[in-house]
Amino acid sequence: MSHNNSGNSRVFFLSRGWKIFSLVIVIFAAALSAGMVYLLFIGDSLFSLVVALVVLPLGLLGILYFLLLYKRYRVSIEESVITVQCPFGKNIIDTGNYDSFRIITTGEVPQILLLNTNNKKIKKKTLELMIKEKAELVDFIGAKMVSLDEKDINDDLESISGDQNLGISEEDRLNSLKKAVKINRILFYLVLAAGIAGFFLPQYSDVLVTILFMAPFALLVFARLSNGLIKFDVKTRTLYPSIFGAFVVSISFLIFRSAIFLSRIIDWREVIIPAIVLTLALSLFTFITTRKEKYLKGTIAGILFFSLLYGCSASISINTLGKQVIVESHNVTILDKRISGGKSASYYLKVSPWGRRKEANELDVGSRFYKSAEIGENIRVNVLKGMLNIRYYVVR
Repeated sequence: MSHNNSGNSRVFFLSRGWKIFSLVIVIFAAALSAGMVYLLFIGDSLFSLVVALVVLPLGLLGILYFLLLYKRYRVSIEESVITVQCPFGKNIIDTGNYDSFRIITTGEVPQILLLNTNNKKIKKKTLELMIKEKAELVDFIGAKMVSLDEKDINDDLESISGDQNLGISEEDRLNSLKKAVKINRILFYLVLAAGIAGFFLPQYSDVLVTILFMAPFALLVFARLSNGLIKFDVKTRTLYPSIFGAFVVSISFLIFRSAIFLSRIIDWREVIIPAIVLTLALSLFTFITTRKEKYLKGTIAGILFFSLLYGCSASISINTLGKQVIVESHNVTILDKRISGGKSASYYLKVSPWGRRKEANELDVGSRFYKSAEIGENIRVNVLKGMLNIRYYVVR
């Protein structure tokens, strides 16, 4: 809802969706706070009291913030000045201090980022788009300054149209871009399908894990062979497709796959060397194949971070491929049982000492095995050595 006061004056209020969201959060925070107050009186351990004392202030702050957001939030425009009334104060923005802007849509709330490219001393300003009339506010700002998003797209179009390596005519070059976008989309869905299939088709797990293991390298090769049309990482607004999404998805599925075995590894020192080798292999291969690209801020850190995740998860996943060799077998007695967590619970059996474990210890097991196991009965713990000589246990 907006009101036109006079001339160039406008006032915008919080959108209906954000009002509903604020009320929902207030109700949730109130229920959480009530639960913490109750826990303060009935808590029978120091841990529960600490949790209540930490969470209660957060719940109360959430109630206050979102009630004020619901009641007070508004955006007003007076000539060239934008005033944002926030829950705990005002954010006054003089658009005359800025010459360009970008629209950021990657966060929870779309934002307009205001910049002054000619005077770096003027700090950037962000304007959250929590109003219904987003387009009207963007048009107001667009009439006063340059959209760097549009400039980036125009620069991309000019670069592609003038690249003779992509085709004889301008139409051929633009068609090459369309093909690159389609190929990139197909690659993403192939990686996604392989990752999902791994959960539902365990009989093909070796093949699917191998695909996910090779996917980051294959994606980089495709990008390298695309004559610069497929990038590794891209700006917010661009015509170029990026393999980064498929790159992250393949590594994410390897992480999910390896998580099953994390608590079952006998000696983590056996993981270190394969993890380091695979981390270096992927990071170096990424830097080599993308060396002609202009890295965005944070891209190098992102490459190193995801390479490290890949190195650890891929080494554990690859270790489980093929025939596994049993190197030790132990009979143990179930001493106790426990479940940890909520919906995504973990199941543990406390058993008698075995192998190098000289005291009673817990084994991570599946839900079915947990339900069928009884305290006092004997079970078998097998220690397996996989493809990369990493040992882990399974319970039979």
